[in-house]
Amino acid sequence: MAHRVYQTTLTSTIIRNLSPQLWYQFRITAVNIYGSQGTTEPSSPFSLLYGVLKFLYYTLYAIN
Repeated sequence: MAHRVYQTTLTSTIIRNLSPQLWYQFRITAVNIYGSQGTTEPSSPFSLLYGVLKFLYYTLYAIN
């Protein structure tokens, strides 16, 4: 189920208050005065918790 999480007029942004227990996907829609050309394909699913654990694993692996 898709939910609009954030809308901005900037070219970059930081999204806050994401839950570490959930998985997320992003789709981008660019809109200008002429309208929209559609939406991108969904990003690969990711979770904050999985990303942190993966980072720690590779960091520890690199140290040893």
